[in-house]
Amino acid sequence: LVNSIENLISKFRNKEKQQVQNGGIMKVSVVGGGAGGVEIAFSLQYRLEQERQALGLPESMKAQITLICSSVLLSSSTSQAQTIFRRLASERDSCMQIVEGDRVVQVLPDRSLVLASGRVLPSQDEVLWCTQAGAAPWLAGTGLPTDAMGFLAVDEYLRSDGGPAEVFAAGDVASCTPYPRPKAGVYAVRQGPPLAYNLRASLTGEPLRPFIPQTTNLSLLTTGERYCVGTKGWLTLEGKWLWSYKDYIDRTFMHKYGEGLIDMQDKMMKAAERHSSASSEPPSAYQAAGVEALTLFAESKMRCGGCGSKVGSDVLSRVLSRLRQEGLMSGSSNDRQSLPGDSGNRDDSAIVIGLDDPDDAALVRPPPPGSLLIHTVDFFRTFCSDPFIFGKIAANHALGDCYAMGGQPSTALAMTVVPLAAEGKMEEELFQMMAGASQIISEAGCQIVGGHTVEGEEASLGFTINGVVQETDVMRKSGLRSDQALVLTKALGTGTIMAAAMKGRAKGRWVVGALSSMQQSSKAAAHILQLHGSSSCTDVTGFGLVGHLAEMVKASQVRVEIDMAKIPVLQGAYECLKAGQLSSMHKNNATAVSVVSNFESELRFDERWPILVDPQTAGGMLAGVPLDQADICVESLRAAGYADAVVIGFVTSHDEDYGSQEHSQIQHETSNRGRRKSVENAITVKTTCV
Repeated sequence: LVNSIENLISKFRNKEKQQVQNGGIMKVSVVGGGAGGVEIAFSLQYRLEQERQALGLPESMKAQITLICSSVLLSSSTSQAQTIFRRLASERDSCMQIVEGDRVVQVLPDRSLVLASGRVLPSQDEVLWCTQAGAAPWLAGTGLPTDAMGFLAVDEYLRSDGGPAEVFAAGDVASCTPYPRPKAGVYAVRQGPPLAYNLRASLTGEPLRPFIPQTTNLSLLTTGERYCVGTKGWLTLEGKWLWSYKDYIDRTFMHKYGEGLIDMQDKMMKAAERHSSASSEPPSAYQAAGVEALTLFAESKMRCGGCGSKVGSDVLSRVLSRLRQEGLMSGSSNDRQSLPGDSGNRDDSAIVIGLDDPDDAALVRPPPPGSLLIHTVDFFRTFCSDPFIFGKIAANHALGDCYAMGGQPSTALAMTVVPLAAEGKMEEELFQMMAGASQIISEAGCQIVGGHTVEGEEASLGFTINGVVQETDVMRKSGLRSDQALVLTKALGTGTIMAAAMKGRAKGRWVVGALSSMQQSSKAAAHILQLHGSSSCTDVTGFGLVGHLAEMVKASQVRVEIDMAKIPVLQGAYECLKAGQLSSMHKNNATAVSVVSNFESELRFDERWPILVDPQTAGGMLAGVPLDQADICVESLRAAGYADAVVIGFVTSHDEDYGSQEHSQIQHETSNRGRRKSVENAITVKTTCV
């Protein structure tokens, strides 16, 4: 059973490989004879047949698709459309079978399907369920009026029908009592504008506008091979030209949620600016929202700078209290409870005065003899809509420098910027950011002992991290040696993917992958690198892989080579690079390619090389590891959850002339003439700040 598109694609790719290896016939059943089930069944049969032909497999290995309908095929469509799809199925050389008027009552362990009629469909490779919409169970517990199928009942104004007047609902979660319609997207999307209007009208006391849906809708169903069947009321058509029309409609609709969404946001911002400059009166929505909203509108005209920009103490106190109640933070020398995720090596006894104490600064005991203090800071503005995830990433990013030095973080100071909003909203955003960050910092064996929070235009977060390292355990950028391999612990690509996401041009699974990578701590990775003899390490962040490698190369006075084929890359990163979705740091980072010995001879001819200068957020560790330990080190990293860890290159020789003035001048001139020109030719695109 498959419950997500991403799983569906990966499952079928694996199944295809297995079928080719085993020489068997792939059998798939699609349960549900509505529009969705029909499109999936026909498209799947076409796709699998194309794959068979491309692989040169015999006709005896054609996939078998069974479409199971509890009533008649496409029961809500025209009889002509039903006839057309039955004909099309029969034309596919017995590869498609349609079962009508029967339903699945049991799925056996071997995926055999037992039908209500008693018929049994033998073991299926996959069973896809595409049945009619069902109401979410939680709706029954809301106390709101529902229809016979459990959907929220709304009136012609999309307002709860018989329920509270301030409750509105639209889309598949609701059923419009005066105008019952099928659960089709064409009706749901058209409820958006009247819903937005009625929400504002409800706040301002203006009359509501009714939503009167169309009586019929245009239905365009693809058969897979760029052929389409369309219905509108009693009219039924088919043909290739209809597929082109459907493709145009679909792409236009999806554009609204990609590039079009960014354009719409820009238009809304400009409209708001025009209203603000044209009138000093608050918008009607502010007036209707009450005193707090009107006060906020008036105060937003001029906000104080300096220390007057701090977030109020009441908000801070409530946030800290909530963090402690959630078990995410301890703050004073008298508050030493064990926190979730504590690594067990946090020395709270070193903190004399902490977060809960009323003093102006924290007091921390110095480390024992033989230890050194590490001090580092990182800070940046938000780039994702979830403040909790942003907090986790910001903390991970800040901790990376301490790990790269071989240290154990001990205390942290938070620097937070929260956008001006109603007090409750500011409190919640601050809490979510700090909750995510506190979770990561606690897991690191570190403790937040203070900070500073101010108002600003957009959310930003950073940390000053203080750590401890034994003098004998320090990993420095100057420690690369000619007998070492270059080990990278995480895949590259967060910069280009998030730049694309800001313009609505990144696929959801690419963004999810990038955010997941940024939330993975490098603590265990740094420890594993140390255990395998690493003498030089850095975390790959804003300057990109090559930018941070350049710092190591220059400090160590060595030469390095990179194997482009071994570079791990996040899913979607190359697609974003090819589309020109680059960060504003990209071009400056690219001047560092001169430190890679084989760039001119090899890498510059590889179209993938710009990933080497992609700025990373909370990137992985890059370290020099002895050659005889490199493979074992990579195996240990992968076992610890760093699935993309790999040897990406080698330190080839010691360069005694690297630090000389003459050599440095040659490097500088070369980089800023020939190489920079090639860089600029390769990256002449619009940039997005990330």
